[in-house]
Amino acid sequence: MQITTAHASALIQFILHKRHDHTTVYLESVLSRIGSSKKLTTVIEDMGPASQGMWSNKDTLLVRAPAAEFDRLAPLFSIIQGSIQLNPVWAAGEMRGQRLRAAAARETQLYLQEVGRQIVENRRQTNAEIAYGMYLFMNDQRGYVNLHTHQRVMPQSPGGVGSIVG
Repeated sequence: MQITTAHASALIQFILHKRHDHTTVYLESVLSRIGSSKKLTTVIEDMGPASQGMWSNKDTLLVRAPAAEFDRLAPLFSIIQGSIQLNPVWAAGEMRGQRLRAAAARETQLYLQEVGRQIVENRRQTNAEIAYGMYLFMNDQRGYVNLHTHQRVMPQSPGGVGSIVG
């Protein structure tokens, strides 16, 4: 699949319509002789109402340096953070992968539902046969002999349960 400018633009619009929250935390450690400063910044993305409350951690960066040098290294940290570029080919591939995984999950769910349906149907039929057998026993009905075939036949239940006894 070729990624065109339209695809990249649509992808960016898709990303931009989500809600993002950002926070930055500064920490100073005095556990060692040198001491260190840390800056943690993160962006949390709310994927919107269609995602039913799903969120993701989109951009977390933790930088650490000796406390005395932290301010001097801040421009370097900024360059590193600013060098991140969106790769539309990767993003399109990730979206395609998500669609494939969602389709596989749906197929699995449908299969499990069908197996569950078959189990319930089998259980219903088995319970009907047991109940009808108990009904025949309680009413002292043991079946009859078919005069044409000379086979012993158990009476049919309303659900079609019955058997030929040789």
